[in-house]
Amino acid sequence: MVLNSFSDAANIPDTTNVTWLASWCKFPFYNVNFGFRKPLWVGCGFVSFKRGMMLLDDTKGNAVEAYATMGVKDVPYFEQDEDIKAFAT
Repeated sequence: MVLNSFSDAANIPDTTNVTWLASWCKFPFYNVNFGFRKPLWVGCGFVSFKRGMMLLDDTKGNAVEAYATMGVKDVPYFEQDEDIKAFAT
């Protein structure tokens, strides 16, 4: 299921298995200056989704930071996944 707008999320039934994915890569967040210098680090803040992934460029623009949200019962599976561990630092 692909949503046309974020407001469509309110109409998703609770029985639907949903994983959110968003990428803010290549957005020029580190070039923004509000008058008190450019940001040292950009993060996505609080995300209340049970299952989701947010991708952002790192401060130098040569790597990607991934923020994952999940239910408590899913954390051990995520932590033990060999593919995840191969890319995590």
